[in-house]
Amino acid sequence: MHQNVTQILANNYSVIPISGRWKVMHSTILCNEAAHAGFLGASFFFWRGSPDRNNAKKLFTTVAYQLAMLNDVLAGYILAEIQLNPLLIHDASINFQFQKLISSLASNLSGPVKNPLCTIIIDGLDECEDKAVQLSILRLLVEAVQYEGFPLGFFITSRPELHLQEVWDTEEIASVTKLISLSNIPGSQQDIQTVLQSGFSLI
Repeated sequence: MHQNVTQILANNYSVIPISGRWKVMHSTILCNEAAHAGFLGASFFFWRGSPDRNNAKKLFTTVAYQLAMLNDVLAGYILAEIQLNPLLIHDASINFQFQKLISSLASNLSGPVKNPLCTIIIDGLDECEDKAVQLSILRLLVEAVQYEGFPLGFFITSRPELHLQEVWDTEEIASVTKLISLSNIPGSQQDIQTVLQSGFSLI
């Protein structure tokens, strides 16, 4: 499946919201394949049943930590930002966290992230408990990828909730995103079957 995703990213779509059943399973498969292919930057899985993952308080700090593990350049930059702004970890707004830890990468990196794009996978955006925060996250990502040379791409999964669909359909966001359905990804159903068979074999 990652071959289809990298082809989409190669067509200059930087934010890919994706909808459909079994989205968590697909995101898990994609994370494994993206890591194997060398273009996974970080991942975060929202989950409505977890107090740590049903909100965005740890979204960008988690992503920043995983990006810092990629190489020393990223680690040094992120550590410097945290030392300058210790409240980034616990008390900052998601807008401030994103600005300092993620969006500033474009102006501070001189090339440690190469093609294919270093991709951030965010699963289950609709499971973030606050709809306003969901929209804020989406707008932050879209604003960031419009900067020339921004080194990150974003792969987002979500149920096709009306408030998100309305935003994805706007001209501003549609210009830098490609909305796709899981059912339209070649090989997606086979991926699900393979994972299920593998899981049942362990029972």
